[in-house]
Amino acid sequence: MIISPQLIEQLIPIAIDWSLIAAKSLALLVVGWVFANWISNRMLSILIRLKVETTIRRSLKSGLRVVLKTVFVVLALNIAGVQMTALAAILGGLSISFGLALKGNISNVANGILLLINKPFKAGDFIEMGSVSGTVERIDLINTILKSSNNQKVIVPNSHFLSSALTNFSVHDTRRIEFVVGLSYDDDVAVASDALKAAIQTVEGVLDDPVVDVWLTDFGESSINVSVRAWCTRTEFMAVRHRVIARIQKACNELGYSIPYPQRDVHVTQA
Repeated sequence: MIISPQLIEQLIPIAIDWSLIAAKSLALLVVGWVFANWISNRMLSILIRLKVETTIRRSLKSGLRVVLKTVFVVLALNIAGVQMTALAAILGGLSISFGLALKGNISNVANGILLLINKPFKAGDFIEMGSVSGTVERIDLINTILKSSNNQKVIVPNSHFLSSALTNFSVHDTRRIEFVVGLSYDDDVAVASDALKAAIQTVEGVLDDPVVDVWLTDFGESSINVSVRAWCTRTEFMAVRHRVIARIQKACNELGYSIPYPQRDVHVTQA
């Protein structure tokens, strides 16, 4: 096939024009990508200086970067001659389809925003909600990532946090150790309660303020129940609780008192 010189002369200006348009669009995209990354990093530095929470910083940085890159993509398409009305129609259709596909996550996103604003917990806190508990690793717009006590990754939809009771164990520096000890009805419970209180006060890690409390609470089926309450630092909770239980058992043995097993008296009457 022989191309005539006249056709080549007509194609050359068109090729040059399209090359210039493509170069301008590509250059704009490159500049836009660099600018979006630079401005989002600058904003991140400002948020760090303002001591904004880590999750909020990450979300704002990502959101700003996506918006700026989208703007530059639209401008590049406009330079390339793409009609904005047609592009808007396409984007509108895609947004509707995308919205229908993600309608189940809308509540998660809304609750994720509320979590970031209200801050009932933050990364590093140990929380419990129903049967789920663990240390918060990351708060995203849709899910919150926890690391359980046995080192498992737990993904919780954000909508669950605002519909269920939540316990945050990391808000305060101290925690209260509380449990019930049963004493035999044959024991002198007044002497026993004073002895238990004195013994618990000597346990390593038990705080002097608030003071240790030992109360007679109720008459059980097999014992008189004593409520023991002591305070310790949050980070030593399990270790101090272990030492308190061991010290109570030792104190009862030293006093000659027993912690009775559940038992019943059965009377058999013969007709």
